[in-house]
Amino acid sequence: MTRMISALALVAVAGSASAQFAPGSLLFVTDNRLGGSDTINALDYNGLGLSTLFSFAPGDQDAARHRGLTQGPNGEWYVANSPVPNLDPPTSSIERIDGLFSGTPSQSTLVSSGTPSLQNVTGIEYDAFTDSLIVLNNPGSNPPVPRLFEGVQTYDRATGSYDGLIVPEDFTGPNPRPQALAGGLTPTGRAPGDWYFGTLNGGNQFDNSQPDPTRREASGILGVQFNDAGDPTNAADRPVQDLSPNVTGEPDFISLLRGMDTLPNGNILFSDGTSNAIWELEILGDGSAGSLTKVIDVDAIGRAPGDVIYNPFTNKINYVEFLNNGQGLNEQVIIETDLDGSNRTILASGLFNVGSLVAIPAPGTAALLGLGGLAAVRRRR
Repeated sequence: MTRMISALALVAVAGSASAQFAPGSLLFVTDNRLGGSDTINALDYNGLGLSTLFSFAPGDQDAARHRGLTQGPNGEWYVANSPVPNLDPPTSSIERIDGLFSGTPSQSTLVSSGTPSLQNVTGIEYDAFTDSLIVLNNPGSNPPVPRLFEGVQTYDRATGSYDGLIVPEDFTGPNPRPQALAGGLTPTGRAPGDWYFGTLNGGNQFDNSQPDPTRREASGILGVQFNDAGDPTNAADRPVQDLSPNVTGEPDFISLLRGMDTLPNGNILFSDGTSNAIWELEILGDGSAGSLTKVIDVDAIGRAPGDVIYNPFTNKINYVEFLNNGQGLNEQVIIETDLDGSNRTILASGLFNVGSLVAIPAPGTAALLGLGGLAAVRRRR
């Protein structure tokens, strides 16, 4: 099946969004863990006002845990819902939101709860090249959940049908290997249908002093190239960077990737919850990894980073930040910095369980969107 993108629709989308919000404004999802409603919210860069654009049905985490936010080609948005605990059959779903900026948005289900392959979504992005939704699925290691579908998956954006497991989890291959996928997705910008994705594990080095067993194996970054616009299963994965200290030369142990984006220079920006820092991985001209640089030492101020993005409309870094006290309900803030990590500014505070930062498209991006580059302005997780 040939999949196509409507450039005219994308131009209309960019205009409708920017009519309400200044360039550089942000969207984000909140996960209400106290039985209230998860929400999609906007932070207007002009005046830094907050507004709720959509509220999901109230529910505890066993019914509602929305995370991941990505825009489709016709102005629609897709959000993953992955309740906990993870069950068999799964209770995860992918929801579609139309008219998000209209004042009267509507919700429909693209991939229904009970779909065997959709177990625990840790990343979701729209790929314009194949007109598919790319999903990182990580069911975890607790029975009775089968791990037959862990890895990088794709779903038909129009019908929600499962294309297949594009990159399966691998426990025996060379490092870095696709293991415990949960570290974000971002387009490489090098070719259509070419993506980076992160893994919590898969590095060659272990740190048994980490109190959380899931953080004792180093993380990794890999790539996946979709080769055929009409067949998302025609793809090839590749290693990019083992984030073990004995490979990077950095003393910090990196084992909890939380967000990832691509910078204008082609380098990878990512956040990590073990080192509590935001890093930049150099990508050389041949696509291989170069040096690794700590851009923001969040741990130095006693805090930890969540999701992180590059904002193309402000040429700044935006990320979520919270107290590094090991608890999930503490206050979170949204931060802006320069690309070198300087000039830290709090854009919004008093937030809880924030994820999935997205820079709202603006009219100036219409030409880019028309070329199928929506994923590049992102995003993300």
